[in-house]
Amino acid sequence: MKGKKIKHRHTFYVDRGFQLRLIMIALLPFVVILSGMGFGLLWLFHNLRNAFHFEDTNSLMLFLMEKLGPDYSSGKMFSALESYALTALIVFAVLVVLYIYYIFLIFSNRIAGPMYRIDKTLSALADGDLSVQITLREKDEFQYAADNFNGMIRTLRDRVRRIAQLNRHLSETFNELEPRIIPENREDFTKLRELNAGIGQAIHEFKTE
Repeated sequence: MKGKKIKHRHTFYVDRGFQLRLIMIALLPFVVILSGMGFGLLWLFHNLRNAFHFEDTNSLMLFLMEKLGPDYSSGKMFSALESYALTALIVFAVLVVLYIYYIFLIFSNRIAGPMYRIDKTLSALADGDLSVQITLREKDEFQYAADNFNGMIRTLRDRVRRIAQLNRHLSETFNELEPRIIPENREDFTKLRELNAGIGQAIHEFKTE
């Protein structure tokens, strides 16, 4: 039997808060890069305008000769500019990489941490431990899911306790009825007692405290 096909999802925002934070984290490095490049160009143009302030061509030539010397070739000047530009680019690239690494490390930790705790809790539940709870840090993701999961665990724990209480009451009832059981019904009564004991043993496998 084939499984039922899932219809195409038209709702793009399943968890709006989480998805918007993820989008902002992904876009933030590009905003930082573009902002850094923009401010860098503005700073460069501002310094060039202040450094190369002149009234006419003769003033510019005198300024260049004073700063660079009469034998300073255009090749040397552009080589120096390329060296400065390459150094600035490398420094900027390293800073951007470190920034992106730090941002994604922090954000991924807020996701990986809850997933690790949820996995540990599921493993404990698989072993019958109903006393566990998912405890997340204040800024971790999946807070809502963790609260719902904890609520489910509490409901299961309360139901198991209720079943255990009813089974104990049934066992006490069997103890009261046993002296009055006639021989013809003894076999059926014994089977019910064994079933009661089996239920108690199954309940005992769960940890609720």
